[in-house]
Amino acid sequence: MDLHGWVFIFAVSGCILVLGLRNNDCEDCIHYSDCHRCNRCDDSDDCDDCDDCSDCNKRDNNDCDDWRDYYHCNHCDECNDSDDCDISDDCDVMMIVMIVLIVLMVKIMLIVPFAINLMVVTNVMIGMIVMIVLRVMIPMIVMRVRMDMIVMIVIIVRILINVIIAKIAIIVMIAMIALVAMIVIILLIVIIVMIVTIVRTVKIVTIVNIVKVVMTVMIVTIVNIVKVVVIVTIVITVTIVMAVIIVTIVIAVMIVTIGITVTIVTTVNIVTVVKIVKIVTNVKIDSIVISVMIVVIVQIVMVLMSVM
Repeated sequence: MDLHGWVFIFAVSGCILVLGLRNNDCEDCIHYSDCHRCNRCDDSDDCDDCDDCSDCNKRDNNDCDDWRDYYHCNHCDECNDSDDCDISDDCDVMMIVMIVLIVLMVKIMLIVPFAINLMVVTNVMIGMIVMIVLRVMIPMIVMRVRMDMIVMIVIIVRILINVIIAKIAIIVMIAMIALVAMIVIILLIVIIVMIVTIVRTVKIVTIVNIVKVVMTVMIVTIVNIVKVVVIVTIVITVTIVMAVIIVTIVIAVMIVTIGITVTIVTTVNIVTVVKIVKIVTNVKIDSIVISVMIVVIVQIVMVLMSVM
């Protein structure tokens, strides 16, 4: 993975962290920045309205949908991302942070050696422990924004450390590959120089004679191969054509013979049937002759069509 890939991962992770770590209750940043007394509020870390700061201790505070919900929210599962439940927000943040760190750790482990992997995993685990301590062991509402900034700084530092370690590992691997490539190129140059030196020590006449003999042998061999290929091709082609012609004639004769046989048998049978019908029903002889002729013509046409 090149520098662009790391920049992309860092940017996406930063966006996710910013979205996760931001104050979910702050719907208007202008109000939040203009609210100078928010740090004195027991609740109201969001301060949707500056007037709420002076009224934070009152039960009709607009930021407290239910005053009791804030004090009775002991577990994350009991808070449905309440405006007043900072613990729920912290849990969501920690989940996002851990997922991002695990993804980054897996990506780094796929491209660096095992020894560096161990160091990267150790650094990431230390960073996660530090963030857990900062976010869980010191859940102070007054320092919420400060804690968010500290957590993001820790995450950014850890990511930068991991990226630098991975880039160093990649540079070392590239250097090793370049060293091997240089050794191979040097060996090739030495071999080529040796071959050129040997060729120069041989007389030019000898080289020309060798080339002539080799060219003659190659030309004669190629001509003989071409002759054999042409002869074999002609023989195979003639054989295939003759076989096709013979098979076609045999099939045509068989079809004609079968057609004539079927016609004769059919005609004899029809004539017999017609005679019986004539005797029984007294039909005119003209009708019998016309019927037989129609049957014979139909059979001949069928035979001719099958042959064609």
